[in-house]
Amino acid sequence: MSLRTARSIIIANFILFVTLTFALGGDAINGKREAGRYFLGSHGHYTEVSYATYVYSYAHTLLTFVIIAVFVGVNLLFRGAKNSGS
Repeated sequence: MSLRTARSIIIANFILFVTLTFALGGDAINGKREAGRYFLGSHGHYTEVSYATYVYSYAHTLLTFVIIAVFVGVNLLFRGAKNSGS
């Protein structure tokens, strides 16, 4: 997979993440679980959701930020190697 293709996929995933987080009323990382109920959180506001939606949101949020961090790190490494002449 080329760097350009990877970048396009990551950008599309981030746009999907932002759109769904907005549509669902937050994400599980900022949400909470109370008495068997699940809530997505955004700026101190909580929206009750099903367990499946909560798990999906948690996984998508976590993976989105891990993928972005890895991509940024790889880009920095390649730029450093390119600039040093290696």
